[in-house]
Amino acid sequence: RQDITVQGIRNSFVLEVYETHARLALEEGELNEFNQCQTKIKELTFGAGEGGDSAPSTACDGIDVTPSKKKRKGRTQVKLLTQDEDVADEFAGYRLLYALVQKNWADVTKELSLAMAMMNAEDRRVEEEKERDDRMSSCRHAMLVTKAVIHCDYHDFFVLYENAPHMSCYLMDFLLRRIRCWAYERVISAFRPTISVEYFRETLRFRDLEETRQFLKSSGASFVKESGGDPPFYVDCKESKNLCS
Repeated sequence: RQDITVQGIRNSFVLEVYETHARLALEEGELNEFNQCQTKIKELTFGAGEGGDSAPSTACDGIDVTPSKKKRKGRTQVKLLTQDEDVADEFAGYRLLYALVQKNWADVTKELSLAMAMMNAEDRRVEEEKERDDRMSSCRHAMLVTKAVIHCDYHDFFVLYENAPHMSCYLMDFLLRRIRCWAYERVISAFRPTISVEYFRETLRFRDLEETRQFLKSSGASFVKESGGDPPFYVDCKESKNLCS
């Protein structure tokens, strides 16, 4: 990838290298590496380099799409590349989720607009072909995740997390702590007098009760003491709310 960057090569193979590297970075939880790749992919396909964003291209691989009347003196013509529809949808979803992870609301708004445009185009294509893929598109999924996060809808968030297309779940992993903290505050405010640790485990998708208790302790939960020294199974909602305030 670094050799390609240094040489400034622009073709379909280069695009595939960056796409593959971005997926590997996601799998390893390397957000910085992923962002470098997705930024380069956007530059190659949208022309979104240092000069800013431009509209998506419909050009063929390697074809100069810069209109002659818009050429700037002293600047090299940019050759925009195109991704397969599924891959373009996949990475549009990643860009929106990444902006959400970074709490970059300006980019969230921008990527939402691009995702909606892609969804409108996809809806028109499906209507023309009279067929629909049962698998949710990455764009639609990322838009629903954004809605769930904005509205603090932890139930919908975890449903989407368990049904994430492609590698979107790796980006959603970085949202888990935020969503769980919001959910904890809502639960202890809504329930009285107690709520079980099992409820938190099931609702917030923890692996087991021990992991759930560790999260609750770090969040400042007040447990109801069990007889015989058994691990606590209930959270005192009122006391926990007071400690949280």
